[in-house]
Amino acid sequence: MQNKDKQENFKFPKRRKSKDNDYIIGYDEQEKSYFLTFPNESGIIQQIYIGQAMYEAFNEFELDDLSQINEQQRHMDASELTEEYLYKNLSQFPNVVEEEVERKIMNDFLLKAIKNLIPTQRRRLILYYFEDFTYEQIAQIEGCSARAIKYSVDCAKNNLKKSLKKFWI
Repeated sequence: MQNKDKQENFKFPKRRKSKDNDYIIGYDEQEKSYFLTFPNESGIIQQIYIGQAMYEAFNEFELDDLSQINEQQRHMDASELTEEYLYKNLSQFPNVVEEEVERKIMNDFLLKAIKNLIPTQRRRLILYYFEDFTYEQIAQIEGCSARAIKYSVDCAKNNLKKSLKKFWI
C-alpha cells in the first residue's frame, strides 16, 4: 500500500518511447525534485535525482526520439519494404550498435572514475557539470571561496583525464 501511495507522488511524461530507450524521467512531488531511473549494467534499476536542466535535456531527447519514430512510421508503408530498402537500412545498424556499445562502456567507465574521486571533488564536479551550479553558488553552499571550488573541480577533471588515459591505453 505504501508503495502505491509513493507512486502517486511521481509524475511521468505520458508518451510512447523507442524500444532502445531504457531510462525513465519524472518528477517526485513529495521530494520536489526530478529523477532519472535506469537499469545499470547488471540490470538492477537505479534512481538518481537530477536538476531541472538535466531533466529538460532528457525530456527534449525523448521528444526528438518520438518525433523520429512518428516520421518513420508516417513514411513507411508496405510498398517500401523491398529487399533493397531493408538491406540499405539494416546495413547501417551494426555501426549504430557498435557506437552505442562504445558509448555505454565509456559512460560506465566514466561513472566508475567519478565514483573513485575523493568525496569533495566528486560532489563539486557533479554540482558544477551535472547540476549546472556556478562556482559561486557551490562556494556559498559549502562555505568556501569560488577559487577553492574551481581548484577542486579542476583537480577532479585532471584525475578523470588520468583515469581515461589508462582506460584507452
